[in-house]
Amino acid sequence: MPFELIKTNIKERKETGSGQTQVLVEGDVIVPDIKSDIMELMKVQGNCYLTEEKPLEDKVGVKGCLHIEVLYAAKKSEKPVHSMSDVINFEDFINIDGVTRQSDITASCRLEHIEYRLINDRKIGVKAIASVSASVWETNSGEIASDASGEGLQLKCGTLAVGLDTEIKKDTFSIRDQFTLDRTKPDIEEILQCDTVISQKEMKAVKGGVNIKAEAVISVLYTGTGEEATVEVCEFYMPVNGTVEIPEAAEGMIPFGSITVEKTEGFVVPNSEGEDRIVDIEVVIQASCGAKGSENVEYIEDAYSTVVPVKTEREEMEYVVHVGSNTAKTFVKDVIPIDKDNPDIMQVVKCWGKVMPDPPRVENGSVVVEGGLKVSILYIAKDDAAPVSALEFMMPFEQVIELPDAVESDTAETDTWVDRISVNMLSGREVEVSAAVVTEANVSRVENASIVVDIEEDDQAAPKKCVSVVIYVVQKGDSLWKIAKKFNTTVENILMVNDIDNPDRIFPGQKILVLRTV
Repeated sequence: MPFELIKTNIKERKETGSGQTQVLVEGDVIVPDIKSDIMELMKVQGNCYLTEEKPLEDKVGVKGCLHIEVLYAAKKSEKPVHSMSDVINFEDFINIDGVTRQSDITASCRLEHIEYRLINDRKIGVKAIASVSASVWETNSGEIASDASGEGLQLKCGTLAVGLDTEIKKDTFSIRDQFTLDRTKPDIEEILQCDTVISQKEMKAVKGGVNIKAEAVISVLYTGTGEEATVEVCEFYMPVNGTVEIPEAAEGMIPFGSITVEKTEGFVVPNSEGEDRIVDIEVVIQASCGAKGSENVEYIEDAYSTVVPVKTEREEMEYVVHVGSNTAKTFVKDVIPIDKDNPDIMQVVKCWGKVMPDPPRVENGSVVVEGGLKVSILYIAKDDAAPVSALEFMMPFEQVIELPDAVESDTAETDTWVDRISVNMLSGREVEVSAAVVTEANVSRVENASIVVDIEEDDQAAPKKCVSVVIYVVQKGDSLWKIAKKFNTTVENILMVNDIDNPDRIFPGQKILVLRTV
């Protein structure tokens, strides 16, 4: 007797391999001919990003840039602070078995550490460690038996919440605007540095993509005109709006990803009166986004026939379940004493913050992220010999993102950034630093199911016999499905004969009347 299986198409994208490497990036930063000699380095900061990722045979090739920005005090100069920047390129490979030139891959990098030394008054030696990671993805299409028909066929069906993650796509946005200095600020003699912090990030999955909304907080550090040539800082705000096109994305999916700043450039533009008080700012932003979703698919857990003996063929299916997403903000605050080698503070000019998170840890009901917040402060000192000085220190932080359904064996993907940072001068030897650290967490879980892939008549089984009545005593672990299958009847018949209202509520020792085939 033939049994006909009704199948449903399913599609799943899952990670099939990953790898990570640390790249040592080395190079020299040379002072441009138009710049003064270096007397003292005040701040050297770096930002790394990938420019290319390419699948090869059993490995992923990556190319990237380390963008270096330097603030320094110069010899024989009227200006208290000078600046320069440079780019050091790097490339490397990440070994991942099974990668082919057609593989779907994603890659990212993060600056783990940077150190520098003054080789001479025109050259700085830089060493940095960039952590580069890559993942290989596979999209599988297949069929799953969700229903079946045949004489006397009884089915027990379950539901799988199969993940529908989209591909991760990258896009670059350029935003540009002009801003006029506040009237209390002096004219601009030279822009030293422009940097951008992405704040108030929001993502929303829509049909065909992920919408991005955020605020770019641009900080411009410059030397003012006049005899004192003071170091000044001003902040401007620019809206960030864009869409990363992802064909598989749909409304209702959970968006995820990161927004990073590749570069910020500022140019001085004279106003209508010829004064250098307008800043033309361009910010280049890279967004890497995807969306998570799930589809409830019915599958056949078990089957038998009340007419003929049958046998089932089973397969183990592994699938990814999206457990949940959440975002949390933690406020980090501490009073920091000034190192004895630094001069007293007269006025704080600017404060930078960069988060250095450790890998996330999933606990029952939450995701925990620990790490350090690297803080740099530029200030005007009470020292005529060194009117501008700088200091750096680390502030530890711990963040707990609540996800009630998470368990320790789950996997978490996180994105952590500094939303805001400020510094308050308490005295010449102490500052109070406050920062808002935000973490976005997505938790997933790998689950398994035993599914029926074929049903056929069992010719070798003993033939069915006549019907009789049995009084069955329910055992621990029994269900009405197990009892019906054992006695070759149906759950519906047991419910009808015994007047049971709830098929899920039977208990050990309960007596059930069963019409049995013997």
